[in-house]
Amino acid sequence: MTCSRRRSEPSCVDCPSLLVDAHLRPPKRSVPGSASRHEILDLLTQLVDKSLVNAQTASEEVRYSMPQTVRQYAQDRLVASKEAAQVRTRHRTWYLGLAERADERWPGPEQTTWLKRLEVEHDNLRAALAWSSTEEEDAETRLRLVAALGRFWDIYTHWGEGCKWLGTTIAGSRDSKSTARVRALYAEALLEWRQGNDGRSMTLYDESLTLARELGDQKGISMGLFGRGFVTMRQGDYDAAAVLFEESLELSRKLEDKWFIAAVLANMGMAARCKGDYAEAVALGEESLAMFRTLGGHAGIAYSLRATGHAVRMVGDLERATGLYRESPAKFGETADKRVATECIEGLALVASAQGHFEQAARLFGADEAARETFGNTMRPTFGDRERLRATTREGLGDAAFALAWAEGRAMTLEKAIEYALAPDIH
Repeated sequence: MTCSRRRSEPSCVDCPSLLVDAHLRPPKRSVPGSASRHEILDLLTQLVDKSLVNAQTASEEVRYSMPQTVRQYAQDRLVASKEAAQVRTRHRTWYLGLAERADERWPGPEQTTWLKRLEVEHDNLRAALAWSSTEEEDAETRLRLVAALGRFWDIYTHWGEGCKWLGTTIAGSRDSKSTARVRALYAEALLEWRQGNDGRSMTLYDESLTLARELGDQKGISMGLFGRGFVTMRQGDYDAAAVLFEESLELSRKLEDKWFIAAVLANMGMAARCKGDYAEAVALGEESLAMFRTLGGHAGIAYSLRATGHAVRMVGDLERATGLYRESPAKFGETADKRVATECIEGLALVASAQGHFEQAARLFGADEAARETFGNTMRPTFGDRERLRATTREGLGDAAFALAWAEGRAMTLEKAIEYALAPDIH
């Protein structure tokens, strides 16, 4: 395990991630873990000076870790001291707090900072999850932890891993009647949907929705309706999806949940576009985008830019669609949402083809196909005119030139494809 602290926030003082040798500990106190911040920071300095702990500084953060041999020795001493369970529980509690703070700050402008911090702490979070899974009496804490990590697993595409932790935790808490279980069910449903498991996803959304209604959890009801709309829309029943989104929107407005209102509006716009109501799709997309820009948080902005770009392209405003598509993946480095970036590459390929920029279009078609394959083919083409425009591109270039440009695009990483798509004057 490792721990980190920002210069302005010495969080390692409260986090028992470092297992230190007994003779270097602060004096024993009546309350475990009650050493002052200064005492623990002084102790860390001593350990660094003796090369027993490594300290690495990046930006405004100092991160501490142990050499492997020291880590193993400390682990053995901890077990021998009979304090291992106490330390691991404190570790789990600290990381539960971190995960819940990150989840609470999701809607706002600090979103990126917290997502990155969770990614840096991923191994510690795994350790906390592993320890929680051994504590049979504390199912509610486990539910809180996995529920708080749902968005992180989604954005960073840790879908399989997230489903493993969520599924095990949910199965071990069947008697729980809590909002934490509602959120955990919703999180697993979303990750199953990401992986193309629509049947499993709908079952979980239904269970989440049923429990939320039983508890009178209005937020949970809104989320469950929203999730069912996801699955229903991908199954092609756009009218039914629109009804589910509208019900979710009504509840979200009553709760004054602005982030969720913006998210529902974006998906209502997607459903309207799929039904062929392009003007409505543009209006809903623009309303969603304006709300996300006000709230901050790159993930929501990028998502809504993509949705609005799709709608704008369908009404024929290719120049504006290009701008929206380019702005959305430009935020990829900050949100790490690769699915959104991939759909924008597809959109840019279609725009380029419609504008007669066939070489660029062929490269982007190739890059899009390669990116989709990284998701195990769980992403489906977004547009019905994709095959027509791809055929137009091939005809415009000729088979040999098309194959060459396509192969060049397929050879790009997603990051390189985004860099290529964002480059000015690449036609």
